[in-house]
Amino acid sequence: MVESGPSGGDRISGPAQFQLAQRSSVAVPVAEAWKRLAKAYADLGIPLTTVRPEDHFLGNEGMRRSHMFAGERLSSLLDCGTGGGGANADIYSINMSAVSRLSAPSDSTTEIATLVQATATPMSFGTPPVVCSTTGWLEAKISSMVSNPK
Repeated sequence: MVESGPSGGDRISGPAQFQLAQRSSVAVPVAEAWKRLAKAYADLGIPLTTVRPEDHFLGNEGMRRSHMFAGERLSSLLDCGTGGGGANADIYSINMSAVSRLSAPSDSTTEIATLVQATATPMSFGTPPVVCSTTGWLEAKISSMVSNPK
């Protein structure tokens, strides 16, 4: 809901939606972790739409998915609530973002911060999207793939 403030400006009232990146550390130098991170995204089927090598930041900020992701049901990755047909993540159309940033606390260690955000929209109804929360599966999978590439 938008309300007019005392100075004539608009402000948004209601609860704020804050998402925190999940962080993990891997025993890999940042240059090697950067290569592995790009490969992890490719192996997971996430097309890169944002790549900033100077910031060690990459990801996709506008994927559309339904039912499955990387061989897993979307409900393994996202909690979008439930309805009469089961987990909404498995039956709704999902618009999601997955981005990661690397930092190097030491020469031999890299911290991976991955942020996953998503909304779910019923495929057959004209209702507004539902905000989803992450289960942590995708963030853990990315970290594991950077730590132990195959």
